[in-house]
Amino acid sequence: MRRRLANLIAALCLLTANVAVAAHALLPELSGARLNSSGGSPGSQVLVSHGAKGTVLVFLSATCPCSHSHIGLLKRLSAKHPEFNFFAVNSNANESVEVARAYFEAQGLPFPVLRDRELKIADAYHASKTPHAFVLDLKNEVVYRGGVTNSSKADQADKQYLENALNDIEAGRPVTTPESRTLGCVISRGD
Repeated sequence: MRRRLANLIAALCLLTANVAVAAHALLPELSGARLNSSGGSPGSQVLVSHGAKGTVLVFLSATCPCSHSHIGLLKRLSAKHPEFNFFAVNSNANESVEVARAYFEAQGLPFPVLRDRELKIADAYHASKTPHAFVLDLKNEVVYRGGVTNSSKADQADKQYLENALNDIEAGRPVTTPESRTLGCVISRGD
């Protein structure tokens, strides 16, 4: 599977012409064009690497209210867990680059948002809804997949799946709940 994922670099579409995309050898499948300006301008190069404890991928939408309701929580989690590199992935085929870029710029996420126009990353991880979270360890193994919380509305959640997974990893424990149900809007694949 790693070889297949490594081949995704060539398949990812860039937001602007002639934008080079750099990727860290540990996580080549996350190469993509940046939609927000966290650490760079829209369309700039992005270097994807692991944090000290791992990487968090969250598939987000510019138009989904369920995704939007989790933005504040994701900002807090990225600040609370700086030993993880956070990346948002925008894979919806029905969202234009302009709409997605304007939305994510306005949200002020403190981590990069990568555009996955051809859904290569979404397909590789079997991401189905927004928000859909994945935590990768330092070996590039998915140790958590599922919802950020147990609700489509973050403020109504009584279980914090993503935060619990990050806490388990920080404490050196296996992730207690390695998979959970994802609630939110279906990722549009243009079918």
